[in-house]
Amino acid sequence: MEPITEDKGVFASSREHPLDRNSRTQMQDRDGTDTPDTDQTYQNDAEKDATTSMGPTSSTQEGELVDKNLVDYQTMNWFHGGMLMIAECISLGILGLPNAMAQLGLFPGVFLIIVLGVIAGYTGAVIGEFKIKFPHVHSMADAGRMIGGKPLEILFGLGQNIVLLFIAAAHINTFTIMMNVLTEHSTCSVVFSVVALVVCALCTIPRTLKAMSFLSCASCLSIVVAVVIVMVAVGNDKTIQSTPKVLPKTSFKEGMNAALNIVLAYAGHVTYFGFFSELKNPRDYKKSLILLQTTAITLYVLVAVVIYCYVGQDVKSPALSSAKPMIRKIAYGVAIPTIVIAGVLNAHVASTAVYRWAWKKRGHPMVYKERSLRAWVSWIVIVVTVWALAWLIAEAIPTFKYLLGLVSALFSGWYSFGITSVLYWFTYKGQLWSTKSGNRNWARKCLTLLNIIIFGIGAIICVAGLTATGMAFADGTSGKPFTCDDTSI
Repeated sequence: MEPITEDKGVFASSREHPLDRNSRTQMQDRDGTDTPDTDQTYQNDAEKDATTSMGPTSSTQEGELVDKNLVDYQTMNWFHGGMLMIAECISLGILGLPNAMAQLGLFPGVFLIIVLGVIAGYTGAVIGEFKIKFPHVHSMADAGRMIGGKPLEILFGLGQNIVLLFIAAAHINTFTIMMNVLTEHSTCSVVFSVVALVVCALCTIPRTLKAMSFLSCASCLSIVVAVVIVMVAVGNDKTIQSTPKVLPKTSFKEGMNAALNIVLAYAGHVTYFGFFSELKNPRDYKKSLILLQTTAITLYVLVAVVIYCYVGQDVKSPALSSAKPMIRKIAYGVAIPTIVIAGVLNAHVASTAVYRWAWKKRGHPMVYKERSLRAWVSWIVIVVTVWALAWLIAEAIPTFKYLLGLVSALFSGWYSFGITSVLYWFTYKGQLWSTKSGNRNWARKCLTLLNIIIFGIGAIICVAGLTATGMAFADGTSGKPFTCDDTSI
């Protein structure tokens, strides 16, 4: 294959992005070792022989031999990937948007949902472009190693897994609210959160994302049906005194936390490397991304505007709690697949990243593909540990919207906006203000300037978001940790 000769930008045709031979050289310069373009890395010849002789092989579409006794991770088409991304993104985020609209007002709320959605689509494309140029990158940690060696590998990897843990914790939090609604708070809320821990951990056991992609369809359908039920119910509820405002008066704390909830609604970027790595053709990421962003922006605007206009300033977060008691029970019951599956996807990506890293550190990088006892036991231990940590976070911060706000402030601004700009600068290093051929210099300059602005947006989200979230924790509105109280109120 030939190296890239002309840059066309992140939305160019996939024909113009052959695997860059230079990516291997750059990894060699960084780490002192040659990193292959695929997952087929072995500690020594003995491990290679043992791995490749484990059983019969079959041919893939690319003509490569795949051992039937190994787990094949690259099994998804673009639609599978798109549905996974929709299930991961359009879950808890959409439930906080009507309340965010109440704090910001109709015009600022709609404006932020659309603008941040478009920017998030572009930054997702930057991640896909980075993946195409450096196909051996499977996570933010791998990207960090490419850019800044071991320090950035640790920083990016820890940050990625922490944000995934927090999002999984938010799903435990929502599961607890759901159980309180369905059972009318029949027992201590901590018991419900333990049930969430067990259910979600069991659902995370399958080792490939393709197994999850079929469940993601149920997840997408359930959240859409649940919010439609609430939209219809509040629209026909004559007892609700709706007072929607175009520009309401709101405090910095509430306004910033509302903006953070919108940011989190587009914060799936930490999972993108993992999703793109399991596509049969990684270049199909563009199709998956377009499916996600068009669906997300449309649903977000529709749900936020309709529910806010009918309920007014008293709209709750999660939005399903805004309906009357019986409708609220029905909506939460319908939303169960989303509450569980979307959380499972985040935990699965975090578990996979730790799983790959752990066996690589032990000198046996191919174990993660085995179907052996050691592979399964280590995988299950990691999954249970991830969910146990998520449970602790959920119990420590039981208030839904402030947990989402903290996640956004600490991580989402960086991983969805700031860090993607760094990936762009590294991908086009030496060409930030012009292309190799000298053509389309104006486009390259505009994209470079855009990424500088996006990096600034990420920094503002972090600094202002942490300030607002800190104010919420200081005045006690973030809730009591490990409480038995009814968290649905």
